[in-house]
Amino acid sequence: MGKEVLLCFELVCSGTRFECSVDPTLSLQEIVEGLQEMCPAEIREEFDLSQPLILCDAQEHKILDEQKTAAQLRLDDGFKILIY
Repeated sequence: MGKEVLLCFELVCSGTRFECSVDPTLSLQEIVEGLQEMCPAEIREEFDLSQPLILCDAQEHKILDEQKTAAQLRLDDGFKILIY
């Protein structure tokens, strides 16, 4: 297992941000599936992150490929999460 990578997330609907460390080999789909457990408790209480999410590149706002791994997706300013 490689060193964990730090990913930054922003819930666009509220402007709330949080970070979590993940295994670089995890796919984005696996990260999304585990996001509810990884995010801080106060966010978990306010938002249901187990619902379908759209994850976008924070700079270009392009929808991210769920097959890519955390290592491939790592960006300096993290990801934006759009919840619908």
